[in-house]
Order: sequence, then C-alpha cells, then structure tokens
Amino acid sequence: MPTDLLLPQVTTLDQTELGVRAEALGYDGLWLGELWGTSSVVQLTDIAAHTETVDLGTAILNVFSRSPAVLAMTAATLDRVSDGRFRLGVGTSTQKAIEDLHGMEWTTLTRFGERTRPSN
Repeated sequence: MPTDLLLPQVTTLDQTELGVRAEALGYDGLWLGELWGTSSVVQLTDIAAHTETVDLGTAILNVFSRSPAVLAMTAATLDRVSDGRFRLGVGTSTQKAIEDLHGMEWTTLTRFGERTRPSN
C-alpha cells in the first residue's frame, strides 16, 4: 500500500527540502495544498526538479481561480517536468478563500460541475 505525505502549507521549513527528505525516507507520494500563502504549483515544480521517484500532487487546486484550460495546462506541464509523477487534485476550496482571497462570488457545489465539464 502506498504511503503518501501531506506537506505543511504554512511552515518555516523549506518544503522542497521536506520533499527531498520524504523521498529519501521512502514515501511514495507528496501532496501540497493551496489556500493561503504560496502557490503549490510553483512549489511542486521545485520539488519535482529536486526529486526523482516520489509522486507529486495538488490537494487541492480550486476550480474558481483557474479556468479549466489553465488547470489542464498546469497539470500537463507539471506531469512533463516530473516525468509522469504528477497527480491533479481539484475542488471548490472554501467560501472565505473564494470570496476574500480571489474576490469571486461563492456559489453552490453544483457550480463545480459547470466549471469543470467540457463545453460543447
């Protein structure tokens, strides 16, 4: 059974170094959330550049602050730079984050489906 680690979002420790240590300790995957603070996409790219085998994933990228096309391009790019080790986790985040941080109106979870399904 795989053993993954959720890296801390807010820390005084270097997240890339934590990722390198986790890989050396035999963790199978590393996950990084994104709510307040730094971009998990940028941080995971740095971790990908300093690791070789550990899977990397977002936990989560919200679907309100990035369009479906940007989410797809981001996932494809991270998958390429990590040699196929990237896992995309998406979700709706929280009402406070969407309204206060991103300046967007919070809507119900049904909006999540509208935001992520392919257009005709």
